[in-house]
Amino acid sequence: MKNLFLVIFLCISFHTVYSQDGFIQGEPALAYWKVGSKAETIIVLHGGPSVAHQYLRPEFDAFSKVAKVIYYDQRGCGKSKDAESYIWQEHVKDLKRVIDTFSKGKKVILAGSSWGSSLAMIYAYSNPEDIKALILSGTVEWPGKEMEDKEYIKYKAEKLTYLKPATYKFIKKEEQILPSKSILPGAKEKLIIVEKELEFFVGDNKSEAHYSLITGPFFNKLNNVRVPILIFFGNKADCEIEDWALKYAGIFTLAKLRTIKGVCHDPWLRDPTYFFSESKKFIRNLNKH
Repeated sequence: MKNLFLVIFLCISFHTVYSQDGFIQGEPALAYWKVGSKAETIIVLHGGPSVAHQYLRPEFDAFSKVAKVIYYDQRGCGKSKDAESYIWQEHVKDLKRVIDTFSKGKKVILAGSSWGSSLAMIYAYSNPEDIKALILSGTVEWPGKEMEDKEYIKYKAEKLTYLKPATYKFIKKEEQILPSKSILPGAKEKLIIVEKELEFFVGDNKSEAHYSLITGPFFNKLNNVRVPILIFFGNKADCEIEDWALKYAGIFTLAKLRTIKGVCHDPWLRDPTYFFSESKKFIRNLNKH
């Protein structure tokens, strides 16, 4: 990489506790956090399924420069309450409650990471009247095969490994490039390894949400989603999880693709400055039309 002269391995533990703003009423109650007070509303959808939202902060707080930012922990994880069902249809109903609470009658922008991107897409497909635009990152393979409910019940019994409900933590890592202040000639950049600790909730709340998407629409039907979409692509080849950004960019009529080189699943963590600069330009352009 041009002018790259120093590699620094930096382990950062993120244990910041953000003050919860309240619960969204209904079953189950959903914990939420609000940042900023702009007229535009962005709802951030975390990954997992069943990872508490906190790992996306403070980076996603940058959206507060152009919008009111709403975080919530999805059912069965973080500070939100457990539920009897975790299929994608229930997650869509939960998100509808969130939208009606903070932006009833006015369209919102959904910003999803990983599973959160899948949830954003299935919501926009199911409820296009609520959505102004999508911002997607860490996209994964679309599993939709339009199975009937009774077929899914059989599929679930055969495929799902039921785990005893538990909570555990794991570390996610991405490289970041930072400007160097070294006085050495030609030294302009340095590479650091950033680590974030995620809180993961396992059991039905993880398994059902992910596997139930097999009852969702076939991939090619996603082209019915006709809202502006900004998709971030991590182009590193040897990642454990394949990035589907190029495939989604090809299916969505109004998609814009941005590539962040050398990244795997979390482009927003690799280069937050570029990620949020492009996102904010995208949002501002929405209001020019």
